[in-house]
Amino acid sequence: MNIARRGVVLDTSCVVCHRLFEDGGHLFFRCKGVKPLWRGLQIEDIRMQLMECQGPIHVLECILKLPYEKKMMIVALLWAWWSERNKTNHNESRLSTDEFIFLIKRSTDEWLRFSKPPTKSSTTSTPRWTCPSAEIIKINTDGAFLEETRDRFSYIEAGFVVPIFRSVKVGSSIS
Repeated sequence: MNIARRGVVLDTSCVVCHRLFEDGGHLFFRCKGVKPLWRGLQIEDIRMQLMECQGPIHVLECILKLPYEKKMMIVALLWAWWSERNKTNHNESRLSTDEFIFLIKRSTDEWLRFSKPPTKSSTTSTPRWTCPSAEIIKINTDGAFLEETRDRFSYIEAGFVVPIFRSVKVGSSIS
């Protein structure tokens, strides 16, 4: 739209539906190609809320207030829909609605599995080490590897500490 105001003759209609000027509000929330995706992911109510936002910063603020899982799903949807828009712009084939919804769900599941939402820090104390009871033998070991090979199984030095009945036996071996 800014390009048209500057006098550049360019088709600024939506590359997906070819109906209206392509801006963020239209492409992500109003385009006839994206609406079935929001419905299929069962987040139509959120789409309606985001449509009412006054600009991209307000959209972002509203998304950030959502529960973590919904937030991740919407980010996955917006990212994948932008990719689909680019495919359409370059005359590449697009995914079907069902394929697209599967992609979003898979991406969301992966992102949720590999990331955790920030948690509020609590004032938990770090547990302190205590000596095990007399009937428990605790063996602490340590080792090193060869720098040249970085092979963790090529120990050049190994040490151990075995506390027995409150006395400590220390030893080492070379492999």
